[in-house]
Amino acid sequence: MKSKPILSICIPTFNRLHYLREMLECLLPQAESNGVEVCVSDNYSNDGTAEFLIDISHTYPCLRYIINSKNIGLDKNMLSVISMGLSQYIYPIGDDDFLPEYSLDLILLEIKKGGDVLILNGWHTTPTLVKKWLHLSPSISGHSFTRPNEAFISLWDKMPFGSFLAARDCFLEDYSHRFIGTSHAYTGAIWDALADIERNKGYCNVNCMTLPTVLLRGGEKSWRKDAALIMLYEIPYWFSLIMEKETYKQIVPSIRSEFLRSQTKITSLIQFRAIGQLERSDVSKLGRECTTEQVKKLKIVAMLPKIIAQLIVKTHGKLKAVVKMVLRK
Repeated sequence: MKSKPILSICIPTFNRLHYLREMLECLLPQAESNGVEVCVSDNYSNDGTAEFLIDISHTYPCLRYIINSKNIGLDKNMLSVISMGLSQYIYPIGDDDFLPEYSLDLILLEIKKGGDVLILNGWHTTPTLVKKWLHLSPSISGHSFTRPNEAFISLWDKMPFGSFLAARDCFLEDYSHRFIGTSHAYTGAIWDALADIERNKGYCNVNCMTLPTVLLRGGEKSWRKDAALIMLYEIPYWFSLIMEKETYKQIVPSIRSEFLRSQTKITSLIQFRAIGQLERSDVSKLGRECTTEQVKKLKIVAMLPKIIAQLIVKTHGKLKAVVKMVLRK
């Protein structure tokens, strides 16, 4: 690209060519016409992703990619593709999400208003991109925050569980390095950066879009095989690291506790057991961030035969479907 772009869209990918292809075939024409660069880091896929990237890059010069010689893990692959971005703003996005044809025009208009972080609105969808519900509630969409602690209370679940972009300086290695191993190092970096921005300037700028621009696909996640580890240990540990910043010390403990309570409900634990992720040998590691009572629950569910857990999940799912059908009538 001839001039330095204002936005870099950074996509880590691993063995999801069917989603990546769908994303890029719609995104790249938008990016090319708007002077936006698209960066992709392939984490040693074996499904033809590398060949696809090589081929499509001949048509779209705005695409840059790297193909890892081995799988370097979720955190490092995300940070690797972010480091490829040369622009003023970096937009990390999952390979299974989707930016419709109008999206970049709207996003670029918002970027021109300035700010440190932009929280994007969008639709949560089915795997086939059928819209289900809006990502940002009416109380948040269109809102701006100047204090990172106030932003965290309202937006912690949008970073990492949503779609956002941030000024390139928010992704500095000094911020992200200490969060490696949480599967969300890149979002920990942003919250650290916002705390420092407030300390230096007296305020920060976190803006929330009103118009939806991104489709957040509810498909099979590539990290599903590690879901119990991520939800029971890594994200609670991420919260603990966030709390090391003075800005967040007073507000994060209650949020962290509520998150752990939600993940250690018996129904949630049985779902983990049903997919074979809550073995007795895993409890000591998965329970490191849990309370004594929560560890007891882990131990009880870990003793449940996997086939019984699967039957409970299946039966519960059918019961919920019947209840929904009755309520509709």
